[in-house]
Amino acid sequence: MDYRREMGKFRPIDMNDPTIIQSIADERTHTAITLYNNAVVSLAQGNDDIAVIALRKSVGLCPDFHDAMILLGVCYMGAGEGRRAADLFEAVVESDGENELARSYQEDAAMS
Repeated sequence: MDYRREMGKFRPIDMNDPTIIQSIADERTHTAITLYNNAVVSLAQGNDDIAVIALRKSVGLCPDFHDAMILLGVCYMGAGEGRRAADLFEAVVESDGENELARSYQEDAAMS
Protein backbone atom coordinates (compact mmCIF):
# COMPACT_ATOMS: atom_id res chain seq x y z
CA MET A 1 0.00 0.00 0.00
CA ASP A 2 1.26 3.49 -0.82
CA TYR A 3 1.03 5.16 2.59
CA ARG A 4 2.14 8.55 1.28
CA ARG A 5 -0.89 8.52 -1.02
CA GLU A 6 -3.10 7.32 1.83
CA MET A 7 -1.90 10.21 4.01
CA GLY A 8 -2.85 12.61 1.25
CA LYS A 9 -6.47 11.43 1.32
CA PHE A 10 -7.08 12.99 4.74
CA ARG A 11 -8.48 16.51 4.74
CA PRO A 12 -8.64 19.18 7.43
CA ILE A 13 -11.85 19.41 9.41
CA ASP A 14 -13.80 22.60 8.64
CA MET A 15 -14.11 24.31 12.01
CA ASN A 16 -16.70 26.70 10.53
CA ASP A 17 -19.08 23.88 9.60
CA PRO A 18 -22.16 24.23 11.84
CA THR A 19 -22.32 20.47 12.47
CA ILE A 20 -18.69 20.51 13.61
CA ILE A 21 -19.24 23.58 15.78
CA GLN A 22 -22.09 21.78 17.55
CA SER A 23 -19.93 18.72 18.23
CA ILE A 24 -17.08 20.68 19.81
CA ALA A 25 -17.84 20.12 23.46
CA ASP A 26 -14.91 21.89 25.05
CA GLU A 27 -11.52 23.50 24.56
CA ARG A 28 -9.76 20.11 24.56
CA THR A 29 -11.82 18.98 21.58
CA HIS A 30 -11.20 22.25 19.77
CA THR A 31 -7.45 21.93 20.38
CA ALA A 32 -7.45 18.29 19.25
CA ILE A 33 -9.14 19.22 15.98
CA THR A 34 -6.72 22.11 15.45
CA LEU A 35 -3.77 19.76 16.01
CA TYR A 36 -5.28 17.26 13.57
CA ASN A 37 -5.72 19.99 10.95
CA ASN A 38 -2.11 21.11 11.48
CA ALA A 39 -0.98 17.52 11.02
CA VAL A 40 -2.84 17.21 7.71
CA VAL A 41 -1.09 20.37 6.47
CA SER A 42 2.29 19.15 7.75
CA LEU A 43 1.89 15.86 5.90
CA ALA A 44 1.04 17.70 2.68
CA GLN A 45 4.30 19.65 3.12
CA GLY A 46 6.29 16.46 3.75
CA ASN A 47 6.82 17.17 7.45
CA ASP A 48 5.84 13.74 8.70
CA ASP A 49 7.65 14.02 12.04
CA ILE A 50 5.83 17.24 12.92
CA ALA A 51 2.54 15.67 11.86
CA VAL A 52 3.11 12.63 14.08
CA ILE A 53 3.82 14.88 17.07
CA ALA A 54 0.62 16.85 16.45
CA LEU A 55 -1.43 13.67 16.02
CA ARG A 56 -0.06 12.15 19.22
CA LYS A 57 -1.07 15.28 21.09
CA SER A 58 -4.48 15.28 19.42
CA VAL A 59 -5.16 11.67 20.40
CA GLY A 60 -3.86 12.38 23.88
CA LEU A 61 -6.41 15.15 24.28
CA CYS A 62 -9.28 13.18 22.74
CA PRO A 63 -8.63 9.42 22.90
CA ASP A 64 -11.83 8.76 20.95
CA PHE A 65 -10.88 11.02 18.01
CA HIS A 66 -10.93 8.23 15.44
CA ASP A 67 -9.85 10.30 12.44
CA ALA A 68 -6.69 11.36 14.29
CA MET A 69 -6.05 7.80 15.45
CA ILE A 70 -6.41 6.43 11.93
CA LEU A 71 -4.18 9.07 10.38
CA LEU A 72 -1.56 8.50 13.08
CA GLY A 73 -1.73 4.79 12.31
CA VAL A 74 -1.20 5.47 8.60
CA CYS A 75 1.80 7.62 9.50
CA TYR A 76 3.18 4.77 11.60
CA MET A 77 2.67 2.34 8.72
CA GLY A 78 4.52 4.70 6.40
CA ALA A 79 7.39 4.80 8.91
CA GLY A 80 7.52 1.01 9.12
CA GLU A 81 5.99 0.89 12.60
CA GLY A 82 3.31 -1.66 11.81
CA ARG A 83 2.77 -2.84 15.39
CA ARG A 84 2.06 0.69 16.64
CA ALA A 85 -0.27 1.26 13.70
CA ALA A 86 -2.08 -2.03 14.27
CA ASP A 87 -2.70 -1.10 17.92
CA LEU A 88 -4.35 2.17 16.86
CA PHE A 89 -6.48 0.56 14.18
CA GLU A 90 -7.52 -2.15 16.61
CA ALA A 91 -8.58 0.45 19.17
CA VAL A 92 -10.74 2.23 16.60
CA VAL A 93 -12.36 -1.01 15.44
CA GLU A 94 -13.04 -2.05 19.04
CA SER A 95 -14.70 1.31 19.69
CA ASP A 96 -16.49 1.54 16.34
CA GLY A 97 -16.85 -1.85 14.71
CA GLU A 98 -18.41 -0.30 11.64
CA ASN A 99 -15.41 1.88 10.80
CA GLU A 100 -14.48 0.28 7.50
CA LEU A 101 -11.45 2.50 6.95
CA ALA A 102 -9.87 1.43 10.24
CA ARG A 103 -10.77 -2.19 9.52
CA SER A 104 -9.11 -2.13 6.09
CA TYR A 105 -5.95 -0.52 7.48
CA GLN A 106 -6.00 -3.01 10.35
CA GLU A 107 -6.00 -5.89 7.88
CA ASP A 108 -3.12 -4.33 5.96
CA ALA A 109 -1.14 -3.75 9.16
CA ALA A 110 -1.62 -7.39 10.15
CA MET A 111 -0.03 -8.50 6.88
CA SER A 112 3.04 -6.31 7.27
